[in-house]
Amino acid sequence: MKPYLLMLAAAAALILGGCGKSDEGKKKDEGPLEVELKVDGIADNQATISAAITSGKATSGKIVKGVLFSQIDFDYEQEIPLISYVESAGEAITFPYTGTIEKTIAGQDYLTAVIVYDKTGRAAISKYEIWTAEGMVDGWSQSNDAGSLNPNQW
Repeated sequence: MKPYLLMLAAAAALILGGCGKSDEGKKKDEGPLEVELKVDGIADNQATISAAITSGKATSGKIVKGVLFSQIDFDYEQEIPLISYVESAGEAITFPYTGTIEKTIAGQDYLTAVIVYDKTGRAAISKYEIWTAEGMVDGWSQSNDAGSLNPNQW
């Protein structure tokens, strides 16, 4: 009888000890670090890039807004080469980040990548997106005019 009472008491302690703890009470900065990267507004030879922390706590990050896909000479699908590239060629940012890239070449694929530094200062996570620029070929305007020209001096 005693072993059953001890097992019953241990089970009750486990069950009641876990009560009152819910995931809803956890703060946003607890848990693994996650980042969201979006490239929107792809039109007229430009794009809008946004990056935000969705969970965890980050101190800062770096971003490469747009690199022509044809100029990439590393395996961007592997995290270590991607982090190395963004650390060397990227610009420092804080989160949330929103920026634009202009004068893109229509029909060309671009790589946008972001890395996030944790509280120890190490790159903890990376994310990339491949996208295709849209707009007029070679950045021509749709107004079909020569722009403002100065008169020739003879």
